[in-house]
Amino acid sequence: MKILKTLWIINIIFILFICFYLFIYSYINRKNIVIIPEIKSNNEEEIIKELNNLGLIVETKDGELDYYYTIPNSGINVYSNTKVILYRPIIKKDIYLSFVGQIYDGNIKKYFNNQNVYLDISYMESNRPKNTIISQEKIGEEIVKNETIKIVLAKEYEYIKMPNIVGYDINDAIKILNNLNLEYRIVYFESIFDEDIVLYQEIESGSLIHKNNKSVIDIYVSKNTIN
Repeated sequence: MKILKTLWIINIIFILFICFYLFIYSYINRKNIVIIPEIKSNNEEEIIKELNNLGLIVETKDGELDYYYTIPNSGINVYSNTKVILYRPIIKKDIYLSFVGQIYDGNIKKYFNNQNVYLDISYMESNRPKNTIISQEKIGEEIVKNETIKIVLAKEYEYIKMPNIVGYDINDAIKILNNLNLEYRIVYFESIFDEDIVLYQEIESGSLIHKNNKSVIDIYVSKNTIN
């Protein structure tokens, strides 16, 4: 009888344990279905708190977009205590825009000032309009505050007009050419005209000559051979 009574006690204890597990333990530890919310805040602590309040486990990682998002995505039904990965916004780096080919003006200057970047400006002669940006350093590279970059601007060609010296005495013509810093070569040839008169100039009068042009201009001068 004692053995039978003991078996009944054991059976009752086992049944009570099963009931506890099925009704009490499962109730305490049951999983609720929750909807992953849409991320509306840019405050990471607030987002994590909101997800934790839903019973979700949050792991944070660096993302590839410029805003917060979760995997699984918002609107998905999951069980509470599901792990959700919260991706942080990618940090966008400011990079140098290219202004090559544009006219350097107040707007471009303001752009660099706003980035706290200093400009080392130089000039070179070009057939492009004056102040056109010919070259610029660090295009597409990350902007570093308080650094200096070089840009090269177009400088207009400096021209002078070829004077008309035909008919001038060679001495007067030489003075005119010297005053303009033009290189010349005097070529004499026999003529019926008076001695030392400019009869022909290689470059036509009024033609534009680059100021730094060192090409030699031939000047043809009469050499009177008539006695």
